[in-house]
Amino acid sequence: MRGLIRTNIFEFHVMNSLGVDFSHKATNVFVHFLAKKNMGEGIIKRYSTSLSNIDWKGAGIELYENTMLASKAKPFKGSMKLDAIIEPMELAGMLTAVLAAVNGENINRRRSPWINKIGEKVASEKLTIVDDGRMKGGIRSALADDEGYQQQENRLLKEEY
Repeated sequence: MRGLIRTNIFEFHVMNSLGVDFSHKATNVFVHFLAKKNMGEGIIKRYSTSLSNIDWKGAGIELYENTMLASKAKPFKGSMKLDAIIEPMELAGMLTAVLAAVNGENINRRRSPWINKIGEKVASEKLTIVDDGRMKGGIRSALADDEGYQQQENRLLKEEY
């Protein structure tokens, strides 16, 4: 079994000629545990704003269950089309390309593939992505963003069905 608990405390302060004067302090916690049985690996990850917000017992039970399930896996050669359930944190990693495309700096520097695409189809019409920096207990939630703009709900992709 291997584990990692990473915590960091950060503070940012924004002050500019437009009268913005804002600072924010917060904590981020990342937990990653891996357990092996036979050739199978069970993995759990947790993100939080506090160690006390993590359900440690639930995480341990999930790690055990994932490890036991993975230990029964058998090698597979070939191909198969099937539906898959993706863990939320793994999906977040897969969406990094979308995050880069909607990143304000990438848009301002014209590095986003979605420049001048407002109103055009850039993803499945069933997908909605919302950026809301005001979520209570949300990672990096604050009253303002790194540039000092007041946080609000921004619909980055909107479903159209």
